[in-house]
Amino acid sequence: MEHFDVVIIGGGPAGLKCAELLGGTDLKIALIEKSKIIGPKICAGGVTVNIDIPELLSQKVTYFTRQHVILDGEEHIINLDNPLTVIDRAVLGKFQLELLEDYQNVKVITGIRVVQIVNDDEDLSISEPGGKKEKYIITSEGEKISFKFLVGADGSRSLTRKFLGLESKFHIGAHYKIPAVFDKVVWFLNPENLGTGYCWIFPHPGFTSCGVYYDPELISFSDSKRVLDDMLDDFGLDYSGARFRGFPVNCLYKGLKFDDVYLCGDAAGVAFPVTGEGISTALECGAYVAREILQEREAFGGIKSMLRHRRKQSRYLWVLKRIGNHHIQSLIFKLFIYAIRRSLVDKGKNGTKIH
Repeated sequence: MEHFDVVIIGGGPAGLKCAELLGGTDLKIALIEKSKIIGPKICAGGVTVNIDIPELLSQKVTYFTRQHVILDGEEHIINLDNPLTVIDRAVLGKFQLELLEDYQNVKVITGIRVVQIVNDDEDLSISEPGGKKEKYIITSEGEKISFKFLVGADGSRSLTRKFLGLESKFHIGAHYKIPAVFDKVVWFLNPENLGTGYCWIFPHPGFTSCGVYYDPELISFSDSKRVLDDMLDDFGLDYSGARFRGFPVNCLYKGLKFDDVYLCGDAAGVAFPVTGEGISTALECGAYVAREILQEREAFGGIKSMLRHRRKQSRYLWVLKRIGNHHIQSLIFKLFIYAIRRSLVDKGKNGTKIH
């Protein structure tokens, strides 16, 4: 059995960020990713909040200040002061992985799945000399790896979350990745057909992500695809050769720390429930967990704002679902668009630049 101070399950933004901040310390770190290649994931790549983009990565990131919001067939253009950031998950993962190469204390293991987490005094704990009990994981290769701290960054279908006995609440995102490059960001809202969800068009360098995000309690997978297809037909985008692929987004937050086990990213259910955005929250969670393990005082600093923003979105979504009537939902969306514009006008009066 090999021992590590920290075992991180999952090589997404959260797990990689956690490993980065633990790199160069006296702790022995193992990051285990089930896929052979770290980075690629079905993801729109949109980030609506401000995150720190390193200079080397910024050359491969696209920014859009102008947002085209189509509500019930009517187009609204919003020019944001803080642009939407669009990141390709494969590029982000490769960049984060390269940051770990200089850390001798971080071991990255790919192509191996964690199949069991063991913390059972009755029959599966291991006694070290002196009678100390250890916790460990079992991999798909039959290996046992013991740990002092476990970080579950293993996505929406998290084994770590199940180990903790936590329930989940899933929304669904699905998209086409088409080779054509579109020239604008589009958000498509239609409560009558999508409920609280939306369709998107996010341009990337070399391709465009066209997808739909929805609550499966309000709309079926086939209906969501039909709404998206109709929108893309209206925009003249050819998706005939692209695969329509879906992914769950866990939106039920239950906490980040459970004694010596941590959750972060989709495993923690911290994605913004209204938009499904998870990259920024994953990075924030990964940083928090690393600082918490290192017992740094500022551990809870940046994550407070993220969790506060997430709570607001949760309340907003709860109200929309409770209302049910799509006419009233459309009116609320219009008020929300007006509020964004009004906020920008107020900022402009105070001297903030508005594009």
